[in-house]
Amino acid sequence: MPRTKKDFVNQKRKITTEIEALFMKKGYENTSLDDILNTLKLSKGRFYHYFASKEEVILESMHMLSDQLLIEAEKILKDDQLNAIDKLLKFIPIRNSAYKEKSEILNYFQMICSNDIQKYQFLKILGQEYVSPFASVIQEGIEEGVFQVEHPYETAELLLSAILSIPNLFVISDHQEDNTKRKKYDEALEMIVIRTLGIELERLR
Repeated sequence: MPRTKKDFVNQKRKITTEIEALFMKKGYENTSLDDILNTLKLSKGRFYHYFASKEEVILESMHMLSDQLLIEAEKILKDDQLNAIDKLLKFIPIRNSAYKEKSEILNYFQMICSNDIQKYQFLKILGQEYVSPFASVIQEGIEEGVFQVEHPYETAELLLSAILSIPNLFVISDHQEDNTKRKKYDEALEMIVIRTLGIELERLR
């Protein structure tokens, strides 16, 4: 019986998770292809069936993280107990907990991207998955009379592009100074979203 695309994806993600654990143990740079093959008991052919390179494992990890965040976003979107503003305030920060959980993998992603343009292009592709759910939240706010926006989809797309252009978007640091700066970015981003959507500040208090 031929393997289906779903089988391929599931197996690829299972192997990715196992390789992630090896990276966490030995470090990305210190983990060779032979380390991966020996630890996971994979043949070289089987590895290359799923990945073109060690770097591609990290890119698959990023896709998996994106899917995880999308699931969280859709849970918020479908929660009938929340109004549009509540959904928005939950939607904006959902990345933070996932980023902390995957902090080392995110740092490896920063490492393998040869320049900011390459990184931004990859993130933009991932970010397109969030445009529709984000636009749905905006549309809901328009219908509730709390968002003042004429073009919800285009607004969602522009705001997500702004988010992806933030310097060091994924940096998780042990240094207080870095984290303080990151907090300021998050607070500024939240205010930009609020202002862009025309939300009256009194509604947030």
